[in-house]
Amino acid sequence: LNSATSIFPWGALFHILDPLMGRPIENMLRTGGPPICQVYDWYKSLWHGVVNLRRIATRWISGITLAPETQEEYDSYFRMVVQAVPPENLFEWDMRKHKYEDLCRFLGVDPCPKSGNLPRANNLFIFQRDFPLAFVLRTLVIFVLHWMNWKIL
Repeated sequence: LNSATSIFPWGALFHILDPLMGRPIENMLRTGGPPICQVYDWYKSLWHGVVNLRRIATRWISGITLAPETQEEYDSYFRMVVQAVPPENLFEWDMRKHKYEDLCRFLGVDPCPKSGNLPRANNLFIFQRDFPLAFVLRTLVIFVLHWMNWKIL
């Protein structure tokens, strides 16, 4: 479905649309928030799809991968990261034993706004379930882009 944004550089329109929409993408990138898992309208959804597809496809085409092919490669990469990060900035999270309080303590958040275990979420179509209107509107925009691509080609 996202291929509609890849045939022509429709993503470049965000440079024009973002100022007209009040700069939500620019503000999100400058401030780091709000997280897309909390605020996800059709516009951010479309931008997220364009950016992710472009980022992932570029890595695949160039031969750069993030997935190690063997357990040894994974362990080596993990050790390299652990050695590169200063101990005071490293928190090796374990879902089985760590809780909100551990995360807050590491991040220096006091008082911790939540307690107990982090909830386990079904990650299948999570954005579509949590933000159905954004999903529907984004899908409509993508269908329009498919139609425009078909008319142009």
